[in-house]
Amino acid sequence: MQKKGLYLFFLSVMFVNFASAAFYGTASIGNMLNSVDDSTIVLGAIFLIVFVLVFVSLEKFFKGNKPVAGAIAFAVALLVIWGTNRSGFSYTNIFYGAFFFLPPGFLESVWPFLVLGLFIFAIIKFGVRGPGYFMIIAGVMLFFLSMIGVFYEFGATVGISFFLFVIGIAWILVARKLGFKSKHETVEEAMARAGVG
Repeated sequence: MQKKGLYLFFLSVMFVNFASAAFYGTASIGNMLNSVDDSTIVLGAIFLIVFVLVFVSLEKFFKGNKPVAGAIAFAVALLVIWGTNRSGFSYTNIFYGAFFFLPPGFLESVWPFLVLGLFIFAIIKFGVRGPGYFMIIAGVMLFFLSMIGVFYEFGATVGISFFLFVIGIAWILVARKLGFKSKHETVEEAMARAGVG
């Protein structure tokens, strides 16, 4: 019970910035993320990365003594973000030019080939069910990207993501019903599952 109270306390402290954000305009994940300044996100990400890396290594060093490893990892991660913040290093601009080495228009011309490559990989990895898995993952990704405001047309993107998700599930169910075997079952098992023979 004490752990739940402690988690609730830390969550309430972390989300104090969002308390007044609900009263401004429409409520969406994109607006909520835009209300948080860049330094909070970057310092929070640095804290989590350092905490996890130090915790995993200290847990092995202390042979499973999680409270000691957690306390030391928390202190080290807190010191790292304090030092980063006090150093004067411009850490908020690190990710703005992440693809600075690519020529303009390169990502726009490459992403169709990337999607095609992932589609072919899904077919090779999962067989006939691969396109279904691909459509489900693409639908979920489109939904989350539309929720954070990446696309201009919110309604159309949500509709397309729902359509892809439903078609993906239908594809997998039809492939299963018709008896297409997966990589982990024999032909006899697939035929018995489909009711053939």
